[in-house]
Amino acid sequence: MFKKFLQTPWPSLIWTGLIFFLLTVNTGTMESVPLFGIPNLDKLVHIFLFAMFVWLWCSYFEGKKNFGTIVFLVIIGAGILYGIGMEFYQDRFTTREFELADIFADIAGAALGAVYFGIKK
Repeated sequence: MFKKFLQTPWPSLIWTGLIFFLLTVNTGTMESVPLFGIPNLDKLVHIFLFAMFVWLWCSYFEGKKNFGTIVFLVIIGAGILYGIGMEFYQDRFTTREFELADIFADIAGAALGAVYFGIKK
């Protein structure tokens, strides 16, 4: 049943919206304070968010007739571009700042999501 649910667009769309919400919410002065006493925990969160992004979208498209290498690479590229775009969006339209390290974490997350999907397939 869960696999059938993953083959609908809803988990992927909800996750994409959750990323947007989490990366645009005003964190106030929390950015300079390590979360839960763990330095750079926010980078691990970025990695997780974008790994799940790629994995969920691959899981959705896996059941489609035209799923192949090109679609797989497009999903990875979309994850990376979404992460980069969110950093520019944060800098321009929110109180948060652009961080190059977040982009690298997003790229690492997209790559990990692709590897995990490939292993689980």
